[in-house]
This record gives sequence, C-alpha cells and structure tokens, in this order.
Amino acid sequence: MSNTYQALAKVFTYAGMLPFIYGALAALDWAPGLGLWPDWISWPQAMILYAAVILSFLAGVQWGRSLQAGLTESASLGLLVSANAIAVSVWLLLMFNQSSWAVLGLMMGFMLALAVDYVALRQQDQQAWFFKLRWQATLAALISLGVALIIYY
Repeated sequence: MSNTYQALAKVFTYAGMLPFIYGALAALDWAPGLGLWPDWISWPQAMILYAAVILSFLAGVQWGRSLQAGLTESASLGLLVSANAIAVSVWLLLMFNQSSWAVLGLMMGFMLALAVDYVALRQQDQQAWFFKLRWQATLAALISLGVALIIYY
C-alpha cells in the first residue's frame, strides 16, 4: 500500500472524527459557531445519526474484507456475519431514536467493530497502521458518545 494511500486514509479518518468531536462540544455548549445552527437541529439526534452512519460504514468495510482472496473460510464467514449483525443492529438502534439505549448500543457496536478488527490484526489479515488508525477513531467516537450520554441522558 502506498504512502499516499495511507496518508489519504488518515486524512479522511481524522476528518470523520470531527463531527463526533463537534457533537461532544455541542453537548457541553462549547462548540464554536453553535448559535449559527438552526434551532430545529437536535444535537443528541445528530450524534446518534452520525454514529449510525459511521458504524454502518465500518460494517461495510468488514463485509468487503470478507470477500478478499486469501482469507480462511472461517475468517471470511466471521467477517460476513459480524458485518451483517452490526448493520442490522444499527437499524434497530435507530428505532430507539433519542435515547440512552441507542447511544449505549452504538457504543457497543463501535467496540465490537474494533474487536473484529483486532482479531483480523492478530490473524495478520489487517495492517498494523490501519488498526492503529481505527483504534484512534473508535476512541474519539466512544469519548464523544460518552459525553453526549452523560449530558443528554
């Protein structure tokens, strides 16, 4: 994998952390420009929806990895099952709308997705630089969702 690809993946991942961080700052009423947003925006709902989008994206990454050549059948099946379990769980959690259950469930989903990536790393099916990046992004998501959980619920 080229250095350009890794750099671009890092830029996109760090940029993807910004809505989580902004949402946590909004929960604390510390977000810059918070007064410029329309009154109809619900920050708890925005946090839940963004987390659901990102977690669904991570499930898609796992599903895509399950199709890679060179994986054992059990590794491929494990990725496929976990990807679908996460995606369906996210859909179910959205039905809880603005609730602590939705936030807690999404937090658990992020931890599960990271655990699946850790297993892939241990089985040498994932590169170390990518797992480090995923760990950082998951930590940012969990802290931000934790702040939202404490403040809003």
